Amino acid sequence: MRCLQSSGVYLLLLGVLVAKFGWSESTTDHQQRQKIIYQDEGDATEQYVTDRLRPSYKIDTTQLHTIKDLNALGFYKALRELYLTGGFDIKLNFNKAILGATVIPDMQWQQAIRALEQTRFEIKGGETSWRRIQGMIKLNEPDSLTREPWLMDLVMLIMENSVNPKNVAYSIRDLGVALMENGSTRDGYTNGTDLRKFLKTWELTELTSTTEKSAPFNWTEHLLLIHHTIGPENFNALGDILESLPWQTFGVYSGDSEYLRFYRARLLEAVLDADVAEKVLKALYDGYQNATQTYNAAPRVIDELALAELIPRADLPIFVGVTGGTVPVDGGATPDRLETAQGRIGTLWGQIPFKDETKALFSKAAGTALETQRVGGLEGIKNALLAGARLSKHLGSAQKAIEKCQELQKMILVDSIAQFRFNYALEVVKNLNYTKDGVPGYEMLFEMYFGNKALWSTRLFEGTRLKTLDEMLQFFKAMTLDPSTNFLQLITILGKAKYTYREFQEKLQMVQNDNSILRNFQQAFQFRPNTVEDAKTLRSALQSLLGLSKDDTELLGNIRSVREILRTEDPKKVLETLGAVSLLSRDRRWQDVADALGAVYTVTQGPSSTFAQRTAPFKGVPRSPGGKSHLEVYLSLQSLLEVPEFLEAKCKFIEDFYGPGTAEIAMFGVDLDKIQMWNQETSSNEALIQLLRAVESRAALGRLISFHNAYTTNTSDPYHSMAMIGDMALYLEGHNWRE
Repeated sequence: MRCLQSSGVYLLLLGVLVAKFGWSESTTDHQQRQKIIYQDEGDATEQYVTDRLRPSYKIDTTQLHTIKDLNALGFYKALRELYLTGGFDIKLNFNKAILGATVIPDMQWQQAIRALEQTRFEIKGGETSWRRIQGMIKLNEPDSLTREPWLMDLVMLIMENSVNPKNVAYSIRDLGVALMENGSTRDGYTNGTDLRKFLKTWELTELTSTTEKSAPFNWTEHLLLIHHTIGPENFNALGDILESLPWQTFGVYSGDSEYLRFYRARLLEAVLDADVAEKVLKALYDGYQNATQTYNAAPRVIDELALAELIPRADLPIFVGVTGGTVPVDGGATPDRLETAQGRIGTLWGQIPFKDETKALFSKAAGTALETQRVGGLEGIKNALLAGARLSKHLGSAQKAIEKCQELQKMILVDSIAQFRFNYALEVVKNLNYTKDGVPGYEMLFEMYFGNKALWSTRLFEGTRLKTLDEMLQFFKAMTLDPSTNFLQLITILGKAKYTYREFQEKLQMVQNDNSILRNFQQAFQFRPNTVEDAKTLRSALQSLLGLSKDDTELLGNIRSVREILRTEDPKKVLETLGAVSLLSRDRRWQDVADALGAVYTVTQGPSSTFAQRTAPFKGVPRSPGGKSHLEVYLSLQSLLEVPEFLEAKCKFIEDFYGPGTAEIAMFGVDLDKIQMWNQETSSNEALIQLLRAVESRAALGRLISFHNAYTTNTSDPYHSMAMIGDMALYLEGHNWRE
C-alpha cells in the first residue's frame, strides 16, 4: 500500500522533538502509523482504528500555567494536524531553517511564514524554479542596494502602476546601457534638462504601453532619482534584484503583491536583520528542493518558456509553423531585451523534440490564446497546459477535462468566491479519506449534501466540535425515529419557539411522568403525540438534544440541524450516512467530522437558484485510493482560477490543445506522477504554516515544544503521544484557552 511517506518534509521545527528531546519512531511504527492515517486501500474497520488510536490517556494539566501567556491551543491544534498529515516524518532535514537560528526577530519569522505560504501553490502545480522564494532571498542579500528605501519604492511603483510589470522591471538594464552610451553617467552628465528629456523619451518609447493602468504615470522623476543615487553604471546590479522578483506579464499575483507591501512597510526591520532572513530563507529553499527531489534537475521547458517571455503577442511569430528557431535581431551590436527574450523563446521552441503534429497543435492553441491578451502570457499558457494534463489524467479523458472547464466557467459567473471553495473541498477530502465498503467518507458527505436540497444552506451541528465520537453516534441513533411519530412537526415547533436552554430543560421535565405524558406534551410544547409510546420515544429524542447542548446557542443550532435533516427525502439515510462518515475520520475523533461538516457547508452555501452551477465542478471526480484524484482535480481547477479573468482563454487552450487527443506533454518537461508525488509529500505544509502562525515567535516555539516534550510525549509509543496531543487540544479548547 502506498502512503504519503514523506508528507512532513516541511517540518522546520521537528528536529527539536528528535534531536533535543529524543523523539524517535522505528520504521515499523512509522509505517503502521501512516497506514492508520492514510487509508489508501480497503475499509477502515472500527476495531482496527480503535485498537491503535482511540484510547484516551490521562493528561497532566497541572503545569499549564507555565504557558498561559502563549497560544497553547493553536499550537496543539496545529501539532495534531501535523501528526495526522504525516508531519513527524523527519527523514529530510528541513527543520534546520528555523532551528539553526537561536533567535529569529519577528520580521524574519513572518518572512519565513510568508515564504511557506507563497510557495505552497507552486508546489501544488509541480513548479521547480521556486522563483518566489529566490526573490525573497535576493531582497535579503547583503547588498548595498537593498539597504536603500528607494529600491522598495521603485518596486511599489512598478507593481502598482504597470500593466506589464515584468517588462518594466527588466527594462532597467537597457536603460542603464542607453544612459551610458549617451554619456549620462552619475557624475558625467552635464545638463539636467537634457537628462530629463532623454529619460522622458525613453519612457514614452519603451514603457507607455506597459505602464498605464488607469492613467499615464510619470516615471521620469523616479528614474532621475535612481540615476543620481547609484548611477546607470550600477543598473545591472539593480536589474539583478528586480528580475529576481516574480513579476508577471499581466499584473502581479495577489500573494506576491501582499508580500512586497509587507516587506516595504517593515523595511527597517528587514534591513536590520537581513542576514537572519537570508539564512532562514536559503534553508527553506534547500528544503523545498530536497523535498521535491529537484537538486540538479533540469528546468522544465514550459517553465523556461514562461520565464523568458517579456511582452505577450510579441511571441506570436515564434509559434508559427513547426520548426521554430532563433529570431533574428533587427540591428545593433547589442540586442535589446525584447529581441533577447524572443531569441531565447525561439531557441527553446526549436530545441523541443516534438512530433510536427504536436508542435503545430501547441502553436495554434497558444497563438489563439496569446492573441486574446486575456490568458496571462506564456505563464498563463503554462498553467493551462499543466491543469489540462492533470484534469485529463484524473478525470479519465481530455473531453471530461474540457467539460470540467466549462463547468468552472459557469461557476464563476454566479460565484465570486469560487477559488476559495476548493480549499474547503480539499479539507473534506483530507479529513475523511477512510473507506467503508469501498466508498470514502468524503464521497459520502459530498453526495449527502449535493443530493439533499434541505442541507444546501445548513451548517450541521456547529457547536459539537468538542463532543466525542461515541456521543455523536448515540445522538444520530436517537434522532432516527419513524416518520409516524411526527418528529418533524415537533422539531419545527421547537425551532420556531426558540426556547432557551433553561426553558427547554424545564419543559422537558414536565413530560417525565408517563401517566400524564400526552397531556403534558400538549401543555409544554403545543404538540400531542399519537400514542404514549410515541411520546416516550419523542421524549428520549428531546433528552438527547438537550444532552448534546450546553447553552442556548448550541441547543437552537442542534434543533435546526435536526429539522433540516428531517426535511430531506430520506432522513434515516442521512443520519445513517452521518454515522458511517463519523467512523472514517483520521484518528477516530469527532473533530475531523465536525470540521468537514463546516467545510462542506462552505462549499455548498449560497442561493438555491445557482446551486447546480456552483457545485458542478466538485462532482464527477472518479474515486481513487486516498482521494488522490480529488486532490489533483481540485488543485488543478483552483490553479485555473488564480486570475479569474484569464479562465476563458485558458479553457480555450485546453480545448484546442487536448481536444484532438494527440497532445504530448512529456517533452515540455511535465511529469504528472512527480506533480502528484510533490502534492502528497507536502501535505503537511498547511499545518506547518498554522503552527508557525500560532506560536508567533522562535522563543515561544521553544517553550511550547519543551512543554509538549514534558507532558504530552511518550518517546516509546507514538500512538500514546498522538492521543495525548489530541486530548490536550480538546482540553484547552473546552476550557476556553485563547487561540
